[in-house]
Amino acid sequence: MNIPILLTLFALQPTGEMIQLDVDAREAAFGVFHTHEIIPARPGKLTLSFPKWTPGNHGPTGPINEMINLTFKAAGRTLEWRRDDVNMLQFHLEVPKGADSVEVHFDIAAPARADFTPNMARLHWLKLLLYPTGSKSDQLLVNASASLPAGWKLTCPLLAEPTPVTAKFPTVSLRELADSQALMGANLQREMIGDQEEIDIFTDLPESGKMGAQIKDCCKHLVTESQKLFGSSHYRRYNFLLTLTDQLDTKGVEHQECTEVGMGASTFENPYGVMAFGELMCHEFMHSWNGKYRCPAGLATSDYDSPMKGDLLWVYEGMTQYLGKVMATRTGFETPDQFRNELAITAANMQCRYGRSWRSVEDTSIAAQILRLQDVRWRGGRRGQDYYEEMVPIWLEVDSIIRLQSRGAKSLNDFTKDFFGGPGGQRTMKTYTFDDLVRSLNGVTAYDWASLFRTRTRSLQPQLSLAGIENSGWKFIYDDKPWTGIRPGAPPKKGVVDNDAFYTIGARIDSDGTVTEVHLDMAGGLAGLRPGMKVAKVNGMAFSNENFLKALASRTPLELEVSYGGSTRTLHVAYAEGPRYPHLVRDETKPDLLSEILKPLAKP
Repeated sequence: MNIPILLTLFALQPTGEMIQLDVDAREAAFGVFHTHEIIPARPGKLTLSFPKWTPGNHGPTGPINEMINLTFKAAGRTLEWRRDDVNMLQFHLEVPKGADSVEVHFDIAAPARADFTPNMARLHWLKLLLYPTGSKSDQLLVNASASLPAGWKLTCPLLAEPTPVTAKFPTVSLRELADSQALMGANLQREMIGDQEEIDIFTDLPESGKMGAQIKDCCKHLVTESQKLFGSSHYRRYNFLLTLTDQLDTKGVEHQECTEVGMGASTFENPYGVMAFGELMCHEFMHSWNGKYRCPAGLATSDYDSPMKGDLLWVYEGMTQYLGKVMATRTGFETPDQFRNELAITAANMQCRYGRSWRSVEDTSIAAQILRLQDVRWRGGRRGQDYYEEMVPIWLEVDSIIRLQSRGAKSLNDFTKDFFGGPGGQRTMKTYTFDDLVRSLNGVTAYDWASLFRTRTRSLQPQLSLAGIENSGWKFIYDDKPWTGIRPGAPPKKGVVDNDAFYTIGARIDSDGTVTEVHLDMAGGLAGLRPGMKVAKVNGMAFSNENFLKALASRTPLELEVSYGGSTRTLHVAYAEGPRYPHLVRDETKPDLLSEILKPLAKP
């Protein structure tokens, strides 16, 4: 067992120093939260930190610009303070003689669509406190309370029941508090989906967001399937904290004993919404094991000032993406056909990342903090957070290798139980390294896993490996048949339907003709098409989705009239192969391992 694991398993006990944190959230409907803290302190110099490196975001995303009205008091007087010249999230002050604590007051003014609506709000602890710089989050205690708007209730994994008026939380370490998301609102529905698992649904209107029997059954299956997959759980109880509103951005953030899931108001009203909800629920629930119980050593920092190292995000997020999609099928949120169609799309999208020729998938993991918020233009060349989607076919390859090497006796399910299982029923975290991962996989099936991962993640891979798809009894192809049933009831796409332009000429084009992304080595890019251009005509016809499809169907070279910077020109695109859609088709010469992988583990 390596040293990082020992340090995590046998962390020092809390020092006894306790912060009193009282949050006045009575104006949460307007995005305003008032913080009052009492922080133990000794006379002399003191530096306090606003949390900078946020778990789940894997980067220095602490929203310091939301802080206003900051003041410090001690021994009955207001203290002067100075922001650090280098770290903008640290504050220096002098504690006067005779003082044994410092009072901190500040407000958080949240931006629109971030954390609040007139009927609900998220309570992010790491936005609402300062802590002594250098303090270990496992050792610093916090006793917290929150005052709510009239008529609202608050839910949090630290509380057994929804709480109105004022929520008083048990004294816990800063790490545990930060990992215990709270959600509050005027309209709450609670659905039990297991003995210790529940979904708390907050909506804009009291009568909206009703969970049908079929959706609830899928959620129940998620709990039972997860227990089968991992063999144990590392939580005492688990809250899915769900907001259904069009006034907040869609999001999913993992915690060990809860998950934040934000979806649109009509999510449960169409099959596509249910499918998207299911995939997000499954992904975030997998993180309770992969990411929270077992965490890469580089991401398990001792405080919120220390930089995180994301080199193993291809495991933390990439494997979770694979498991989440498999679990969405095993639980009934989507069908095996939908899984295969989405896997084909994933493979096609990753193949179209021409940035593969200079940037490895591991580099997208290491650079996660600078890739999270980037312009979509030139995304193919710079790559995005590809450690999510690219690792889906790679972890399928791992699963298929285990099954083939063991002649069907073992699978990735054995690895997940060995690596992410262990004694359950309690909160704990155990770090791991690349070597730990390889060692555990070899304990399941002997193979040169280190070389496989180094090749797939660290080496440049101009072409995406399709070995996982092929090993599992399927072939990746392009044909002219549009997908059926992959996104039933989906809202209209902003751009050309079903990426007709992307898989043909290598361009993404909005419905108004604006080009947002171009693959430079495909027909459009070779003809001079570039992001920012606007397509006015295609083969002499006014640009529209319908006319673009007609031009493709003619199987003649395309002529695009485009404008940019006040000038207009015509581009001749040497593409005449017709519509192209990625698909998986059965290879009858091999066993259908993929269908076996997608079968539920638990008996109905």
